[in-house]
Amino acid sequence: DALGSALALACALREMGREVTVYNPDELPYNFLFLRGADQVARSMQEDATFDVTIVTDAGAFDRLGPEVPPPGRRGLLLNLDHRITTEPFGDVNYVDPQAASVGILAWKIIRGLGHGVSRDAAECIYASILADTGCFRYSSTDPECLRVAAELIEAGVEPWEMTVRVYEQQ
Repeated sequence: DALGSALALACALREMGREVTVYNPDELPYNFLFLRGADQVARSMQEDATFDVTIVTDAGAFDRLGPEVPPPGRRGLLLNLDHRITTEPFGDVNYVDPQAASVGILAWKIIRGLGHGVSRDAAECIYASILADTGCFRYSSTDPECLRVAAELIEAGVEPWEMTVRVYEQQ
Protein backbone atom coordinates (compact mmCIF):
# COMPACT_ATOMS: atom_id res chain seq x y z
CA ASP A 1 0.00 0.00 0.00
CA ALA A 2 2.77 2.44 0.95
CA LEU A 3 4.75 1.85 -2.23
CA GLY A 4 1.79 1.79 -4.62
CA SER A 5 0.30 5.00 -3.26
CA ALA A 6 3.68 6.78 -3.24
CA LEU A 7 4.39 5.73 -6.82
CA ALA A 8 0.89 6.78 -7.93
CA LEU A 9 1.37 10.25 -6.48
CA ALA A 10 4.85 10.43 -8.03
CA CYS A 11 3.45 9.48 -11.47
CA ALA A 12 0.76 12.14 -11.31
CA LEU A 13 3.09 14.85 -9.99
CA ARG A 14 5.67 14.10 -12.69
CA GLU A 15 2.91 14.25 -15.30
CA MET A 16 2.09 17.72 -13.90
CA GLY A 17 5.70 18.78 -14.40
CA ARG A 18 6.90 18.46 -10.82
CA GLU A 19 10.26 17.10 -9.77
CA VAL A 20 9.72 14.10 -7.49
CA THR A 21 11.90 11.84 -5.35
CA VAL A 22 10.43 8.66 -3.89
CA TYR A 23 12.53 7.50 -0.93
CA ASN A 24 12.39 4.09 0.72
CA PRO A 25 15.50 2.70 2.43
CA ASP A 26 14.12 -0.85 2.41
CA GLU A 27 14.37 -3.46 -0.32
CA LEU A 28 11.25 -3.16 -2.46
CA PRO A 29 8.99 -6.20 -2.72
CA TYR A 30 9.83 -7.96 -5.99
CA ASN A 31 6.17 -8.35 -6.92
CA PHE A 32 5.79 -4.55 -7.07
CA LEU A 33 8.91 -3.80 -9.13
CA PHE A 34 6.86 -3.67 -12.34
CA LEU A 35 5.07 -0.50 -11.22
CA ARG A 36 6.02 2.73 -12.99
CA GLY A 37 8.73 4.51 -11.05
CA ALA A 38 9.76 1.56 -8.86
CA ASP A 39 13.11 1.50 -10.62
CA GLN A 40 13.67 5.13 -9.58
CA VAL A 41 13.03 4.76 -5.84
CA ALA A 42 15.95 6.21 -3.89
CA ARG A 43 17.28 4.00 -1.11
CA SER A 44 19.29 6.90 0.30
CA MET A 45 19.02 10.69 0.32
CA GLN A 46 21.61 13.37 -0.18
CA GLU A 47 22.44 15.12 3.09
CA ASP A 48 21.56 18.52 1.69
CA ALA A 49 18.37 17.49 -0.16
CA THR A 50 15.55 20.01 0.23
CA PHE A 51 11.89 19.71 -0.69
CA ASP A 52 8.83 21.93 -0.87
CA VAL A 53 6.61 19.09 0.33
CA THR A 54 7.33 15.68 1.83
CA ILE A 55 4.50 13.16 1.52
CA VAL A 56 4.51 10.11 3.76
CA THR A 57 2.31 7.17 2.76
CA ASP A 58 1.02 4.45 5.08
CA ALA A 59 3.74 4.77 7.73
CA GLY A 60 1.75 4.88 10.96
CA ALA A 61 4.50 6.64 12.93
CA PHE A 62 7.36 9.04 12.24
CA ASP A 63 10.02 6.59 13.44
CA ARG A 64 9.15 4.25 10.56
CA LEU A 65 10.27 6.71 7.88
CA GLY A 66 13.90 5.73 7.63
CA PRO A 67 17.11 7.32 8.77
CA GLU A 68 17.53 9.91 6.01
CA VAL A 69 14.24 11.82 6.03
CA PRO A 70 15.21 15.49 5.84
CA PRO A 71 14.84 17.54 9.02
CA PRO A 72 12.03 20.12 9.33
CA GLY A 73 13.97 22.96 7.70
CA ARG A 74 14.63 20.95 4.53
CA ARG A 75 11.55 18.80 4.07
CA GLY A 76 8.96 21.55 3.54
CA LEU A 77 5.39 20.79 4.46
CA LEU A 78 5.05 17.26 5.85
CA LEU A 79 1.88 15.55 4.61
CA ASN A 80 1.03 12.31 6.40
CA LEU A 81 -1.35 10.02 4.47
CA ASP A 82 -2.74 6.97 6.21
CA HIS A 83 -5.85 4.91 6.78
CA ARG A 84 -5.10 3.31 10.13
CA ILE A 85 -6.98 4.56 13.15
CA THR A 86 -3.80 4.08 15.21
CA THR A 87 -1.73 6.46 13.05
CA GLU A 88 0.28 9.03 14.98
CA PRO A 89 -0.53 12.55 13.73
CA PHE A 90 3.11 13.47 13.03
CA GLY A 91 2.64 15.57 9.90
CA ASP A 92 2.05 19.28 9.44
CA VAL A 93 -1.05 18.02 7.66
CA ASN A 94 -2.49 14.61 8.56
CA TYR A 95 -4.90 13.15 6.02
CA VAL A 96 -5.98 10.02 7.86
CA ASP A 97 -9.17 8.23 6.83
CA PRO A 98 -9.78 5.00 8.78
CA GLN A 99 -12.74 4.27 6.48
CA ALA A 100 -10.51 4.08 3.38
CA ALA A 101 -9.60 0.58 2.23
CA SER A 102 -6.04 1.71 1.46
CA VAL A 103 -3.86 4.78 1.18
CA GLY A 104 -4.16 4.23 -2.57
CA ILE A 105 -7.75 5.46 -2.23
CA LEU A 106 -6.43 8.66 -0.64
CA ALA A 107 -3.85 9.05 -3.42
CA TRP A 108 -6.64 8.66 -6.00
CA LYS A 109 -8.69 11.35 -4.21
CA ILE A 110 -5.71 13.72 -4.10
CA ILE A 111 -4.88 13.24 -7.78
CA ARG A 112 -8.50 13.80 -8.75
CA GLY A 113 -8.73 16.74 -6.33
CA LEU A 114 -5.81 18.38 -8.11
CA GLY A 115 -7.90 18.24 -11.28
CA HIS A 116 -5.51 15.79 -12.89
CA GLY A 117 -6.69 12.70 -14.72
CA VAL A 118 -5.43 9.34 -13.51
CA SER A 119 -3.07 7.92 -16.14
CA ARG A 120 -2.73 4.19 -16.72
CA ASP A 121 0.64 4.21 -14.90
CA ALA A 122 -0.80 5.93 -11.83
CA ALA A 123 -3.92 3.74 -12.04
CA GLU A 124 -1.82 0.57 -11.91
CA CYS A 125 0.01 1.85 -8.83
CA ILE A 126 -3.26 2.69 -7.08
CA TYR A 127 -4.79 -0.64 -8.07
CA ALA A 128 -1.76 -2.49 -6.67
CA SER A 129 -2.15 -0.52 -3.45
CA ILE A 130 -5.81 -1.49 -3.17
CA LEU A 131 -5.07 -5.14 -4.02
CA ALA A 132 -2.44 -5.28 -1.28
CA ASP A 133 -4.67 -3.91 1.46
CA THR A 134 -7.86 -5.72 0.49
CA GLY A 135 -6.21 -9.10 -0.08
CA CYS A 136 -7.24 -9.01 -3.72
CA PHE A 137 -10.72 -7.75 -2.73
CA ARG A 138 -11.22 -10.56 -0.17
CA TYR A 139 -10.72 -8.77 3.18
CA SER A 140 -13.35 -6.91 5.17
CA SER A 141 -11.70 -3.65 4.08
CA THR A 142 -13.24 -4.21 0.64
CA ASP A 143 -16.08 -1.72 0.48
CA PRO A 144 -18.20 -0.01 -2.18
CA GLU A 145 -15.82 2.96 -2.40
CA CYS A 146 -12.77 0.84 -3.21
CA LEU A 147 -14.77 -1.13 -5.78
CA ARG A 148 -15.95 2.12 -7.42
CA VAL A 149 -12.36 3.39 -7.52
CA ALA A 150 -11.20 0.03 -8.91
CA ALA A 151 -13.79 0.34 -11.67
CA GLU A 152 -12.44 3.77 -12.62
CA LEU A 153 -8.90 2.38 -12.60
CA ILE A 154 -9.97 -0.39 -14.95
CA GLU A 155 -11.52 2.26 -17.20
CA ALA A 156 -8.10 3.99 -17.15
CA GLY A 157 -6.53 0.83 -18.60
CA VAL A 158 -5.73 -1.44 -15.66
CA GLU A 159 -5.99 -5.13 -16.53
CA PRO A 160 -7.33 -6.83 -13.37
CA TRP A 161 -6.05 -10.33 -14.14
CA GLU A 162 -2.58 -9.07 -15.08
CA MET A 163 -2.39 -7.06 -11.83
CA THR A 164 -3.56 -10.02 -9.75
CA VAL A 165 -0.97 -12.29 -11.35
CA ARG A 166 1.84 -9.79 -10.83
CA VAL A 167 0.96 -8.89 -7.25
CA TYR A 168 -0.28 -12.24 -5.89
CA GLU A 169 0.15 -15.20 -8.22
CA GLN A 170 3.91 -14.85 -8.71
CA GLN A 171 4.76 -15.06 -5.01
